[in-house]
Amino acid sequence: MDYGYHVSLAQTMMVAVSAEENTCRAEQDSLALLASKTNDLNQLEDRQAFLQQYNQIFSLPKKFDFMPHKDDSVRYHDIFCTNDNRETVCNTLRIIGKFS
Repeated sequence: MDYGYHVSLAQTMMVAVSAEENTCRAEQDSLALLASKTNDLNQLEDRQAFLQQYNQIFSLPKKFDFMPHKDDSVRYHDIFCTNDNRETVCNTLRIIGKFS
């Protein structure tokens, strides 16, 4: 009396072997794809694409124009006169102010 035990066992083993082969093939394909993508990396293009995608974050801010309130006692030239060049800048502004 044959219940097909050996045939059933052989088919089960063939399914297991086939599944293992498919797993190995998929892993090899994934590794080949990863290797090709690694070789295709281009730092300059990636950097440019990143900066274009996030251009608002990396762009220079708008120039700040100081506009004092009409009641402020701060004069325009006091803001731009630093300790290093205070005398020359202030003298230049005074000369320009005379001709205005």
